[in-house]
Amino acid sequence: MVTLQILVLPFLVRIRVPQRDFQCLFALMIWERIICLGYGVMVTLQILVLPFLVRVRIPQQSFFIWRNQTFISLVAFFILLCYLFCCVMNFRTPVELPESSLQLLPQSRVLFIGSCFADHVGQRLAACLPSNQVCINPHGTLYNPVSIRNVLATYLADDVVKPFSEAGFFQLDSDEWRHWDYATKYTASSRAALATMLREEWQLTADFVRCADALFITFSTDHVYCLREGEYRDACVANCHKQPMRLFREEVADWNTLCAQWTAFLSAYHRDYPKQKVIFTLSPYRYAKYGMHENALSKSRLLLLIDSLCRDFGSFVSYFPAYEIITDELRDYRFYASDMLHPSEQAIDYVWEQFTTWAFTPQLTAYARERSAILRDMQHRPINPNSEAHQQFLQRLAEKKRKFEAKWGSID
Repeated sequence: MVTLQILVLPFLVRIRVPQRDFQCLFALMIWERIICLGYGVMVTLQILVLPFLVRVRIPQQSFFIWRNQTFISLVAFFILLCYLFCCVMNFRTPVELPESSLQLLPQSRVLFIGSCFADHVGQRLAACLPSNQVCINPHGTLYNPVSIRNVLATYLADDVVKPFSEAGFFQLDSDEWRHWDYATKYTASSRAALATMLREEWQLTADFVRCADALFITFSTDHVYCLREGEYRDACVANCHKQPMRLFREEVADWNTLCAQWTAFLSAYHRDYPKQKVIFTLSPYRYAKYGMHENALSKSRLLLLIDSLCRDFGSFVSYFPAYEIITDELRDYRFYASDMLHPSEQAIDYVWEQFTTWAFTPQLTAYARERSAILRDMQHRPINPNSEAHQQFLQRLAEKKRKFEAKWGSID
């Protein structure tokens, strides 16, 4: 029995433990070690007392049988020691976070722009701060550095480019109007109505950029899609709007051109918004449609671009290693979604915890904890709203809100 317990111990730890719902990977690994050691102590005690059980309870057995059992116990004990030695070894490579130049406060305002990974991180920050302090992808989800730079360039103080290009409008077969530089959510029944919608959205974002404290940019790929014909011919589109691929020409953006354009843009952006911080990240999404080799090359070129910009602009530009945390620290398919391409919610939660460690000040950590507790209480739905217990609950909630607003300001 003891030998069987020792042999199945690795499978018990590997199969049953990950089924638990832990809040972070670090807690999971600590819990695995505790289970291993606790189980090992139990088995070790069984091994040590086994000879005495044999001698006390079965004295009529021969010395030969007792000797065989003792030998088996010693072999099992040796196997257990070897396994415990393996358990204390570290089987992951933690990513060391770089020194952060970003210090987010309860009053900080942050703009997120880029791929869907920027959406995930932005939504989690939006749950910590009031809604008017976080702006997430106002133009829709963007993937390549060309489109991201084109969008951000319209917010420079001395920029002569209009909020959008008049040549970028097009009409679908369903008579709906869209724009090649905006996401599919911007749709109108007429060109004039869409232009008004885009102009209003751009103005709101421009007002936010002027008072923002940080710009969070997420690159995903350096593959771009350019129109083959029409008024917007050869222009890099931000979104293909599910149109036929025959309308586009797929290209890999030239690295030297990207580097020159982004250097010029960040120089102008730093001149116009000197108090802001720019944080780059790289999406861990795997572009299997390009092939894994080309996916690796694309990510590598983007990493080189980000590294070059970080070196040129010092503390104004920094990099958060979300990509390395997923691919090097977690590096397991259980941290990917069912398509094996997107990171799972558990992986994103772990990256978010690392980001809060890297960017949050103690004030924002305390603010977010107190605010989330109050918002959670506000979402409570009572069975009997008129009960005395619920009335007391509302009084305690009102007192919590009063103290919070006296300390931090409005909770909304």
